[in-house]
Amino acid sequence: MNFPFYSNRKREEDESQKSSDSNSLHPSSFILHPCSSATLIPNQDDSVLIDSIASAVVRRGMETPAVLFLELNRPLAFLYSQGLHFATPLLGVFAAPEKVSRLAYLLDCPDKVEQLIARIEELAHEKTAVSGERRGAKPENSEL
Repeated sequence: MNFPFYSNRKREEDESQKSSDSNSLHPSSFILHPCSSATLIPNQDDSVLIDSIASAVVRRGMETPAVLFLELNRPLAFLYSQGLHFATPLLGVFAAPEKVSRLAYLLDCPDKVEQLIARIEELAHEKTAVSGERRGAKPENSEL
């Protein structure tokens, strides 16, 4: 605040104090991480969404391309999420806008992308274990 009756000496003291205060703050202290507590989706909904996406990917047999795509594009996931936020009204014609926005919020957080990759790999491992047991089992009516 600049008041005409404010002395120059007082103004200089205030400016020096401001500069010393600003030096103590780290520039990254003002950056909000996309995974901050300000996200609109609770964690239980995140796990349900992650599980449904992972099961759909494994059911279609696309676990390897999906994991490869997520791993390669992990640095760009935040940009993809912002694109989804922008395109939600347009994509609302093809999918429910709530699902598109939930996916966008999921991609905002790198930890959630990592959870999705881990869940896809876990379900794929379970699928191969089950199919391996079926191959190794002998049919009941075989006479060998």
